[in-house]
Amino acid sequence: MLNGLPAGKPLGIVAGGHTNVFARALGVPRDPGAAVRERRITLGRVNGRRFAFAAGIGVDSETVRELETMKRAWDGRRRGDLAYARVVARRLLGGYEPRVEVEGLGRAALVLVSNDAVFTYAGRIPLRISPGARFEGGLDVWALERAGPAAAARFLARLATGRGLTGMPGALSAHDADSVRVVCDLPLPLQADGEDLGDVSEAVFEAERAALSVLVA
Repeated sequence: MLNGLPAGKPLGIVAGGHTNVFARALGVPRDPGAAVRERRITLGRVNGRRFAFAAGIGVDSETVRELETMKRAWDGRRRGDLAYARVVARRLLGGYEPRVEVEGLGRAALVLVSNDAVFTYAGRIPLRISPGARFEGGLDVWALERAGPAAAARFLARLATGRGLTGMPGALSAHDADSVRVVCDLPLPLQADGEDLGDVSEAVFEAERAALSVLVA
């Protein structure tokens, strides 16, 4: 949708679907007729592909690969938020060693890129990776150097209490970035807005500032 949108045309969003992160984070009303104000926002771009709210390499992209690309393709069922939480927790507890280089930040095991404070939702609960991220700014980057049981416990506790992950021990971060390049030791899954974009050896995340007008209340 975002990649084929004509330049200069405001986007109207019909709030529907399951998680519907983009519409909820923007505060788009359920009634399309109530969306009468234009809000100018930044869009993310990774390897030339636009995204609205979040992208990443690591636990998020591998979870999307497992639940959407593999299991959903097999039985046609969409997994709920609890299934996602279980897979994320299992993968973090299993451990991650450094396997990517985030230019300007250092070595990391996983990288999460936010275009807004809300990365996704668990039911009604907004999950914030980088609380300082805003749709009107650049991209916020958060990377974890390595993961294991202790890091997983901190990760999940901070998300559940709404504190976000910025400042978490063992984490690297950048705020309001125009561009960040991630180089992988081996090809790894990449996701953007919950879509599996395949395996990549390198990912360049860029901010398209003031790229889109969205109709909101």
